[in-house]
Amino acid sequence: MNESTVSPSIVVFSEQGFPAIGSLLPDKAFQGVADVVVVGADELVETLKHMDNGCFVNLHAPYFPKSAWTEIVAFLHRGGGLLNVGGAPFKHPVRNPADEHGDWIIETEQTAYHQELHIHEVLRVDASKVAPWSHQRIFLCCVVRSLCSRWRIRGISFHIRPKVAIYRTKWALPGR
Repeated sequence: MNESTVSPSIVVFSEQGFPAIGSLLPDKAFQGVADVVVVGADELVETLKHMDNGCFVNLHAPYFPKSAWTEIVAFLHRGGGLLNVGGAPFKHPVRNPADEHGDWIIETEQTAYHQELHIHEVLRVDASKVAPWSHQRIFLCCVVRSLCSRWRIRGISFHIRPKVAIYRTKWALPGR
């Protein structure tokens, strides 16, 4: 993302081949959605650097690119929002492919990353009474979170699990 590019309101991390729980939304699901940019692991750091607020959507949770961690934290410290789709946020750092086949290297499950964001507990919920959510509803949650960020409303983070289990966790960064 270069300096002349307009900063998006919503950054969606979605990359085929990167570890994920379940299947990813097709890229066409994001076409025509205003202020949304879909990036891969290589573009994530540079895109988040240019955002002061908005929402970061991780479609690969509990996995995340380890190389982007510093910028993810910096983005959240600047007031950015988080929509985490999949498992518990930031549990499995994933390193860049080291072999010629391009396979991502999933590190051992860890709690230090999400605890750095003051997310100390993630609980399972019974999803049997929750109606399925479409990708439009997921983005509605993301837009609400983005607006909360712009209006300086803190302490809201949405996490959406595959098979529609939805839970909410509160977190606040130091100094907020």
